[in-house]
Amino acid sequence: MLRSLPPADLLATFNWLFPEADVSADRRILWRFNLATLQANKGDRVAARSGFESVASELRASGQTGRLLDESQKALERLREPGPATRATK
Repeated sequence: MLRSLPPADLLATFNWLFPEADVSADRRILWRFNLATLQANKGDRVAARSGFESVASELRASGQTGRLLDESQKALERLREPGPATRATK
């Protein structure tokens, strides 16, 4: 289903369904990760890079490890490569 919509529409739908102001503090970092993923898929490399850097920095600062940090770092590596952003892996 997600591949049937243009990336810009997916990002707009995400923002419509989950406005930042409505996201609880305990879910905010996951929301930011998802936002950065959708921005990368849309091709907004600058915003995506900023989002992933923010997520990774916050997780490291709080001493957290795990998949969210790992995937943020992988996304940053992909975004450092020249060319369009690639889709995030599962």
